[in-house]
Amino acid sequence: MIDGSLPKAKILVVDDDPSKVMAIEAVLHSLDQTIVSATSGEEALRRLLKEDFAVILLDVNMPGVDGFETAEYIRQRRQSEHTPIIFLTAYADDAFEHRGYALGAVDYLLMPATPEMLRAKVGVFVDLFHKREQVKLQADERVLLAQEQAARVEAERASIAKSQFLTNISHELRTPMTAIIGMTDLSLMEPLAANVREYLGAVRTNAHLLLELLNEILDLSKLESGTLTLESAPLQLRRILSELKQTFGHRADQKGLELQVIADPAVPNHLIGDSLRLRQVIFNLLTNAIKFTDHGRVTLDVRVESSCDREAWIRFAVSDTGIGISQADQERIFSPFTQVDASTKRRRDGAGLGLAISADLIRAMGGRRSVRSELGKGSKFSFVVPLLIERNKLDEIPASAPSLELLGTEALAPSGARPSIKILLAEDTPTNQLLVRHALGKRGHQVVVAGDGRTAVDLARRGTYDLILMDLQMPDMDGFEATAAIRALPGDQPPIIALTAHTMMGDRERCLAAGMQNYLSKPIDLRELIFTVEATVSEAWECSPRKPIS
Repeated sequence: MIDGSLPKAKILVVDDDPSKVMAIEAVLHSLDQTIVSATSGEEALRRLLKEDFAVILLDVNMPGVDGFETAEYIRQRRQSEHTPIIFLTAYADDAFEHRGYALGAVDYLLMPATPEMLRAKVGVFVDLFHKREQVKLQADERVLLAQEQAARVEAERASIAKSQFLTNISHELRTPMTAIIGMTDLSLMEPLAANVREYLGAVRTNAHLLLELLNEILDLSKLESGTLTLESAPLQLRRILSELKQTFGHRADQKGLELQVIADPAVPNHLIGDSLRLRQVIFNLLTNAIKFTDHGRVTLDVRVESSCDREAWIRFAVSDTGIGISQADQERIFSPFTQVDASTKRRRDGAGLGLAISADLIRAMGGRRSVRSELGKGSKFSFVVPLLIERNKLDEIPASAPSLELLGTEALAPSGARPSIKILLAEDTPTNQLLVRHALGKRGHQVVVAGDGRTAVDLARRGTYDLILMDLQMPDMDGFEATAAIRALPGDQPPIIALTAHTMMGDRERCLAAGMQNYLSKPIDLRELIFTVEATVSEAWECSPRKPIS
């Protein structure tokens, strides 16, 4: 049986008698191949210049260029030198037969031949043609498969390279941002003239805008390259909502807006999901709502859409009384670098990435989104995502941990009754060393600086510390290697917190697997730094007989 994917064989019939040609075509019709005819040697040669044939049936006795001469010309042409030729003749002549074989004929058929004989002889070469085509097809498929595999390997290599590039560029951009934002925060804590405080406030605001844009571009790159993966870890939803309300409450107050955060009592607090990405989506929606609302209110409403024993579909809805969006623009705004219109783009800050990233993150979390809006009457952005329910959990906050509400700028004042913490800082950037040393020093803590991982290991071996802050990218020995070396030292070792400009998904897991207790990303938020350091050490002191170092 002939494979339907293979081409039909072309059979060239050359005879000066049209009636014989028609008779041969009728016999070969059942082979279901393509039959081409020529009534002279010259016509046959012209055909061969344009087409290739599986077999040629060639009459010996023809006027002009006879069959033997035609065969000679066929054999001289490189493309047809191996094409099978079956000579047709009405005369049984040994000399003719010998001459035909000498010219490269594969068979000699005395005419008229029986239909069965003609079909059988031609059928052999048709089958041979299809076998050759099958081999070529398989070879092409193998080449294609090899090319696909090579392309897949190259794509994976490019993806890894892009992921590494994003990691490196994130580190290179975040390191100076840490210095700009951190030093600005430290400066704002000093007694300043009113105009200088105003200038520094503007620097801080715009530095955070630049950081938001940087984060959005990196997230978009990760989403487009497929290098972003989601975490599945315990989270406390009400804590996230409380922190978001605190963050956006100040922004709303500055614009004279009312901010409401409503969580239905039926919404579970202890869930399992990616808290960072969930927070990011809500953050983007609240940012837009406040940005495009000049009066009235912004509301975040959280409810359970449906639930079962282990999973809840949670609906988050952000509504505002802002400028609204036309029906035509309600899908377009989810495209990257898109804002409602040119005039809006001039009046409002931002690159138009937040909604595009949010839409992709919602999709990645297995959720769905919707928007309802009317020009001049406000908008409502909603999304629903599935989150696993973590049963039998209570909110647990270390009793001695500082309150988030207290960690404003005044939190950098000396802590009074709190014991001083001795901290080893492994950080190769002088500006970051200065920032961390001053920020923690204002709380009465002692900071010892190591400029690289190897020095940090040596200091940890020779001294005793309550906590180690460990940068991940350092010369000579990186943070992972240094952590492994410190964990291999004899005796009790202090908790280690990663302090790094790495922001790629999976870094937190790598840090925990390496023996670190927590993870802080750069640019360093001074309030978060102090909270994390003091809470981590407080918990370590409660769980260990080891005494605070004075």
